[in-house]
Amino acid sequence: MSTVISEKGPVATAPADDGTGRAGSTTGRRRRRRPGRVLLSLAALWLAYVVTHLFLTGEVWWWAALGSLPPLLFLVVPALLLGSAPLARPQRWRVALIGMATLALGAGQSGVNPAALWHHPAPVPASAVTVLSWNTDFWDQRDRPDEFYRYLRSFDADVYLLQEYLFVVDDQPVRVDELARLRTEFPGYQVVVAGELITLSRLPVVSWSPLDASAGLSEQDGTASPPGTDFRAYYTTKTLRTDIRIGTTTVSFYNVHIPLHLTPDLSPFGSAFYRFLREQHAKRDVHLAALHHELSTHDGTAVVAGDFNTSPAMGELADLPDRLADATPAMTDLYPVSWRQPSPAWWRVDWVFTTTDIGVHRYEFRPSEGMSDHSAQLLLLSPPH
Repeated sequence: MSTVISEKGPVATAPADDGTGRAGSTTGRRRRRRPGRVLLSLAALWLAYVVTHLFLTGEVWWWAALGSLPPLLFLVVPALLLGSAPLARPQRWRVALIGMATLALGAGQSGVNPAALWHHPAPVPASAVTVLSWNTDFWDQRDRPDEFYRYLRSFDADVYLLQEYLFVVDDQPVRVDELARLRTEFPGYQVVVAGELITLSRLPVVSWSPLDASAGLSEQDGTASPPGTDFRAYYTTKTLRTDIRIGTTTVSFYNVHIPLHLTPDLSPFGSAFYRFLREQHAKRDVHLAALHHELSTHDGTAVVAGDFNTSPAMGELADLPDRLADATPAMTDLYPVSWRQPSPAWWRVDWVFTTTDIGVHRYEFRPSEGMSDHSAQLLLLSPPH
């Protein structure tokens, strides 16, 4: 910096330009580094989120809200980091490495079905049966009953596994009795009901049993049914097993509806939101434990289907027995989503698992035509010979 002597004393002037362009170069370098620092900070935050999610999902109640981001972000964010890395000089290699690390860690949480890229439906054998699993969204309470039953009949399924066979009045579950109409709409079908779960089959029903989880429910943690309720089975039974004869094989169909973990009706700025998260986490643990115990002790052929209220990014499904296979590879959708209909869906919460001796020939989500916020799950499968 040069100094000029004046009558008023020394006066500082701007840095001299020596012809090399160095004047202001420090300030310029700082400006160029700023985008890199910002991108590196964002990348580090995403890496911390992914690692924390892998450790905490399904394990602690307070992670349920943070762990409910659309699963596709586990692919989209790393792709954005890798695409923007060249702009992060001189931090580009750090940003790129974090992008690749989070892609490797989170790809399995994204819900993407890579098998859709090479899946080609094979001819369906004559022995195949059609199965429909659907969360009806409080039966036909919000729909025109005629259209609701027309929608169900349109699938002409051999087995229907339906959830939310109930109405809601003043935020409380209420029993419904549609058995007379069901027998009219589905002549020749056997109907099995337990709590809010209903299974219809035109194939012979050998036996059935609800999974009663009441032994694990308690008043202390909020998992027990409210006192005085006349619909206790709604709270204690979230899985209905129905053994159905297909040809010469008996297949156990598990109709599942795991309690939801999060509701958009409560504000995160109120204590009720966090009380709901804690109580629902406890309920989910009880019902998932009952299902896992049942499946681990049952060594027969089985189909497990329903609304698990669990996205691909959540860890609760990881404990299912190894002999159960996810039916997703039989789908042609690259990113299957089932909730929330009819608005654009970003989440998948409905699933089908089968024992590996069952052949799954078709599996797809069907639009609910405005009658539910869940897509219907339609399958073509054949039991072992």
